[in-house]
Amino acid sequence: MGEGGPRMLPRRKAASCRRTAIFLVLVTFLWLQLHVPSPSSSNGSSSGATRSASQSSYGSSSSAGGALDANDAQAAAVLDMVPQVLHKFLLLRPGEGVAEAKGPLHGNGTAGNGTGEAGEDSPVATEPALNVSEIIRRIERHNDLQVVYNEETFGPVLNDTLIIVIQVKSSFNFKEGKICSKIMFSFYRALIKGCNNAPYPDLYGHYREAKFTQTKHHWWWKANRVFDQLEVTRNHTGLVLFLEEDHYVTEDFIHVLRLMERTRKASCEQCNILSLGTYLKTYNYYGDAKRAEVTPWVSSKHNMGMAFDRSTWAEIRRCAEFFCTYDDYNWDWSLQHISQPPQQGVKQNGAGGGCLGPSHRLIAMVMKGPRVFHIGEWALDVSGVHHKKNNCEPTAVIQKVQQVVKQASKHFFPSHLTLIFTGGASGGGNNNAKNGKQQKPRKGNGGWGDRRDHQLCINMTRVGR
Repeated sequence: MGEGGPRMLPRRKAASCRRTAIFLVLVTFLWLQLHVPSPSSSNGSSSGATRSASQSSYGSSSSAGGALDANDAQAAAVLDMVPQVLHKFLLLRPGEGVAEAKGPLHGNGTAGNGTGEAGEDSPVATEPALNVSEIIRRIERHNDLQVVYNEETFGPVLNDTLIIVIQVKSSFNFKEGKICSKIMFSFYRALIKGCNNAPYPDLYGHYREAKFTQTKHHWWWKANRVFDQLEVTRNHTGLVLFLEEDHYVTEDFIHVLRLMERTRKASCEQCNILSLGTYLKTYNYYGDAKRAEVTPWVSSKHNMGMAFDRSTWAEIRRCAEFFCTYDDYNWDWSLQHISQPPQQGVKQNGAGGGCLGPSHRLIAMVMKGPRVFHIGEWALDVSGVHHKKNNCEPTAVIQKVQQVVKQASKHFFPSHLTLIFTGGASGGGNNNAKNGKQQKPRKGNGGWGDRRDHQLCINMTRVGR
């Protein structure tokens, strides 16, 4: 043991030297990292700005500020035309770049829990990467996918499924409710451009105003899209009900609509439009809960909560040129124009009308006790366009409607309907021609003299699936 001890000392000294050397190297390396600038430090600030810009639209440098401001303004204008509650369909999610976007809602193309809210694992929307081309691309992709959500819960869309089309405008500001049904979202693309078309004023010498012309375009587009451009409705033969976001429906509106459909098949073959709403201010549910009026369809009276099927749409679509060239920016007045009897010696786009013919005129079955109410903070004039009223409080209107509905609820879910024929609508297929007073042809309200609007409207019927 005594001889082995001295021979171990050189090894211990060597190990101690190695540890000391390694320690000095580490200390030197750390000192250099803290005090010596890296070769890329000269552009470090600019690379940081680039990373910020790739993650947020608001990460901008002074040299590119003007371009980004212009792009932000354009994108904000596009988003301003989309209701706030639908922005989540168009915004980028955290970690999702333009090239990585996979679906209209989330990165994996799913829709959360199907109730209008994000699921537990769904990313939450952040500030939008404001980019006009990306927003437009997402709109096009979303419309092309034609996803029907909640089918796994409520089953597939059948050929006789009741389809409810709800128009949601940029003024939408009501509380968003949970969506407990099968649902598909479609975005109507439109750009407002300030340009005149001098040779083509309307009947009154006025030129187009986009805020008015879009009303007719939007209705015609959504009807064409639902009946002729969606795969899920290719063979659909049931009813399509048209509502707007500020319509209030009673609990039995689907039951009543089905009852109207059965009554039409049994007792009113000439009825081709079913209307659940009315603009009357007083109602008598005790006497009218089971009554429906059969009358020639009038645009200013029967356009709320109206439903029709593919056969009626085929007749309307056949009159696309009459509808699209009639000088009236209102879709409902244009619809009435193609239904009224033709007038000799009157220009077609003035007040002539008469495309549908006497055997296919629009005859409405209208509930005397309404199942659809208008509750918006906007008042409807006779032409169907919303106008702001200073003394109209939406909460008060809703409360009034709820009070009416509560009092009438004991008369809901009728077992049958009694039809009341008025206005010469009892004459079978030739409605009004022989049995009633012929309506005086109406002159259009104007606002639809621009030939570009005519062509855009007609082209909507040429876009297939």
